[in-house]
Amino acid sequence: MGTSGARRLLDSPRRFALGNALTEMARKQTLGLRQADGRIAPEPTMDVSEVGEAVAHMANLPLSTNVLTMTIMATKMPFVGRG
Repeated sequence: MGTSGARRLLDSPRRFALGNALTEMARKQTLGLRQADGRIAPEPTMDVSEVGEAVAHMANLPLSTNVLTMTIMATKMPFVGRG
């Protein structure tokens, strides 16, 4: 990709939100965290490679196409945007 192609790509706004990808930093969440109701419960997680696949999907779209917002979260997460 030449300079002009890279510039056009950078001019496309994108927001990527992800929740609970199972990384070393998030591993303790599987042991249990305090929930809104006060109980301690394990947090659902997802494989970090699935996040990578989503990012690659966005990056491989043609320059004429954009994904403005993508939210990726573990399937069993109870609420969106609670953090």
